[in-house]
Amino acid sequence: MNSKIIFAVTAILLASYIFAGQVLAIEPERNYLLIERSKATDSGFQSTTIGAFGLSNNMFAHLNLSYLESGSNGRGSVIDLGLGYSYKLGVNFFAGAGYMLGYNPKKSEVINAYYPEVGIAAEFTPQFGVVVSGKRLYKIYGQREDVISFGLLFSDK
Repeated sequence: MNSKIIFAVTAILLASYIFAGQVLAIEPERNYLLIERSKATDSGFQSTTIGAFGLSNNMFAHLNLSYLESGSNGRGSVIDLGLGYSYKLGVNFFAGAGYMLGYNPKKSEVINAYYPEVGIAAEFTPQFGVVVSGKRLYKIYGQREDVISFGLLFSDK
């Protein structure tokens, strides 16, 4: 069982690295370091995220490592890959979809979920911005969660 989990996580990591790299390599307008925290849901679900967020040619992509906390299901870590379309109108509006895969050591089970996502990314200075996003996670711990996240964006440009 453990070798199957390790193989699945390795395959997802490799595929997401290649895929996100291709999306973000298309003449990127901006690439950011993303640090994000979600508001706790009614069921106690909350996530903390660090990763990469990129905007390019009316597209966005993010590749994150997230730490999940749930009152009834304990803690777990996931790799989160999302992509979609963005539209710049003063701030960047984005909408897309994503998938997360990880592991919950408390229950010794694989965590996976898919989601639609909408949000706004605003840049205050060339090096700093904020992001607000909403996700509807399907099949996370066998249920649906509506998650609102607030994050900081850091760039070296």
